[in-house]
Amino acid sequence: MGQCDICGLERKTRGVIVEGAEVEACYACVGKQSGEEKKRTVKKERPKTVKEESIVENYAEIVKNAIKESGKREEDIAKEMNITLSYLKHIERGEMMPDMKTAKKFEKKFNIRLVETVVLDFTPANREKKKELTMEEQAEWE
Repeated sequence: MGQCDICGLERKTRGVIVEGAEVEACYACVGKQSGEEKKRTVKKERPKTVKEESIVENYAEIVKNAIKESGKREEDIAKEMNITLSYLKHIERGEMMPDMKTAKKFEKKFNIRLVETVVLDFTPANREKKKELTMEEQAEWE
């Protein structure tokens, strides 16, 4: 244990450089010194990916074939799925896209695939770092 040259208290100290002079400072005073640079951590850019669910383009054809293969009437299917008959017909004809909840009901009921997961990549492209001009390039500019 030694005496801190900055605050004067009797504490555990270590040698540090303050404004060009080497002094003994306690650990409480070491971080306060303006002459000492703090290390900065540089964050690396992580790839940013987003998973998004969307309905396949040929949903109408898939639903229509599934209803045909089931052999049930459209009215019964609409009732079982708790949707209106007109909504079912609009989906079947491709006039309306089903919402995610309804699409998942179709998937479960008919064992078909209507929802696909798309991975969107938002990783920034490698940017070119600014390059300093050579003396030759500077002369060409002038």
